[in-house]
Amino acid sequence: MFRHPSTLTYYWRTVPRIPSKKQITTFRKLAQRKYREQTGLYLAEGLRSVSQILHGGRVQIVAILSTREETFFRLPSSQIEQYLVDSETFISLSDTEQSQDIIAICRVKSPGDIDLVKNKTSGVVVAVDGIQDPGNLGTIIRSATWFNCDALLFGSGTVDYYNPKVVRSTAGACEVLPHWRVQLDDVLPNWVDAGWEVCLLDVGSNAERLDLCNFSDKVLLVVGNEGNGISESIKSHGFRRVFIHGNSNEVESLNAGVALSLALYEVGRGSM
Repeated sequence: MFRHPSTLTYYWRTVPRIPSKKQITTFRKLAQRKYREQTGLYLAEGLRSVSQILHGGRVQIVAILSTREETFFRLPSSQIEQYLVDSETFISLSDTEQSQDIIAICRVKSPGDIDLVKNKTSGVVVAVDGIQDPGNLGTIIRSATWFNCDALLFGSGTVDYYNPKVVRSTAGACEVLPHWRVQLDDVLPNWVDAGWEVCLLDVGSNAERLDLCNFSDKVLLVVGNEGNGISESIKSHGFRRVFIHGNSNEVESLNAGVALSLALYEVGRGSM
């Protein structure tokens, strides 16, 4: 038994185990999307991410790995399998150059019924079209969580939600919001039929200044690829286009994650 330094709470601890070679092989494979989909497991790396996932209580952690036994004493949980690994093994599992010496093996959470969100009387949903940078997607997930969005939709070409870099960059916001991978071309018209106003973050023709817009009670914001923006097939539906006013003479565009964050602020401010 020991006293947790930040909470003054006492926790019972179990002795960390040494994982088998088969387990290590399985854990390594989780760096690949196809094995994450096959097993329903993914990796979360870093003390901040793992601590926040533990405290949030939304994600089932199957195991925690570290090279140092004292690492486990920094975490307020004893009901999870704890594995002590050597440095070489840890490096083979790690996705960072300067690791914080902790990795959690997490179980994918079921997002539930998408129609429960679609049929809401008010809310904000974020749709992501072809975001390829894990850091950008992580920022989008964090911002959508911060601004109390109702759900996330991920279109084709978007980096996997459970990519280790995405999970780490969400800084614990992973699995807070329900999320689905969909074909945006097919499903966005259905959301319009359900009363949602689809707004594309796009500076094309007929685009409106976001800070001057009024929005309905149900807004679905679409943010596009870092280099190419929103795909032409989605634009062809004639959805409303909005843009963030700024010094476009000096800077061509905003980072996708930054743009989405500003847009969510404006949509929320407009609904106050």
